[in-house]
Amino acid sequence: MKKIILFLMLLSYVSVGQTVLTINKSNIDIEEFKNVFYKNNDESIITKEYLDEYMDLFINFKLKVKEAEELMMDTLPTFINELEGYKKQLAQPYLRNKEFDEKMLDEAYERMLQDISASHILISLDEDAKESEVLAAYDRILDIRSQILSKNITFEDAARKYSDDKSALSNNGNLGYFTAFMMVYDFETAAYNTEINKISKPCRTKYGYHIIKVNDIRDAVGTVKVAHIMFKDITKSKDDNPAKQKIFEIFEKLKDGEEFSVLAERFSEDRSTAVNGGSLPEFGVGKMVSSFEKSAFALNEIGEISEPFSTEYGWHIIQLLEKKEIGAFKDLESEIKKKIERDSRSELSKSALFDKLKKEYKVKNNVASFKSIRKYAYKKVSDGK
Repeated sequence: MKKIILFLMLLSYVSVGQTVLTINKSNIDIEEFKNVFYKNNDESIITKEYLDEYMDLFINFKLKVKEAEELMMDTLPTFINELEGYKKQLAQPYLRNKEFDEKMLDEAYERMLQDISASHILISLDEDAKESEVLAAYDRILDIRSQILSKNITFEDAARKYSDDKSALSNNGNLGYFTAFMMVYDFETAAYNTEINKISKPCRTKYGYHIIKVNDIRDAVGTVKVAHIMFKDITKSKDDNPAKQKIFEIFEKLKDGEEFSVLAERFSEDRSTAVNGGSLPEFGVGKMVSSFEKSAFALNEIGEISEPFSTEYGWHIIQLLEKKEIGAFKDLESEIKKKIERDSRSELSKSALFDKLKKEYKVKNNVASFKSIRKYAYKKVSDGK
């Protein structure tokens, strides 16, 4: 209700017939804008920010029309195609299922409150694969799942042996921790609907068929911002290792009270961050290699410094600069909506709307009639009529 009142307040400054936009001496009044806006929008989703974005889109739409008319290009196919693109964007809110969108918002936020550690096995399949290829891939993933469930092979061994995700050769199919929006939606849903130490039923994504083993579920760790000091490990030796020796020398200096940022600037071999005292951009789960992420999220107090540790890139010490938990829904709602619009979830909303309309209007697909019409049309075309 507050959003609707806000919108009405915005419009109250403009009286009926008053110009809201002028393009090359052509006036567009409030009624024209309102007609387009209300045709394509549900009042309950209106905010000042959304209205600003919509007005920008509306202006661009009008500018394109005006320019094409003046250049006498408004009948060219290229212009018509571009114009259709703007119309689709302006109509986008109308092609959505409000109730479904609210469920998507709630679901996404609930998933953001948890991190999942999972492993997978992939059988690759093109999105436009033939029915026979789809069936063969499905039978293969089912057979692999059956072998694992009957304990003829472990999930990890099966991942190395069968998975078309070649990273499984080194990680046993383990994807580490992830949260909402980090995987394609169908994969994400299968993972969040599978219990710890259980194996999902096959799920299909644009990459093919997967089975998923959930290794752990935890409360979301949120995001952190850290600084690090790093020495590149060239030798990879456990004993005589110059990088390890250097990082422990720095660790002693830190224990003696020397400033982390000063030492980072002087000694860190990651020169891209050294100039900023070793500071890295804020990151969340699944954005860094596992050992770095684990050490970073283990720190709790601002200014706290980790023990030296190694990754595939070298030896590190990190200092915690900031730590944030997942915010309240009301604070993240706008951000989640934008992520949904960029995600495959947005297409699900359209499908849900069409399914709803089909039920409301009792749409029936008369396949037999359609076949006869198509046959008749094909005959006419073949006869040249």
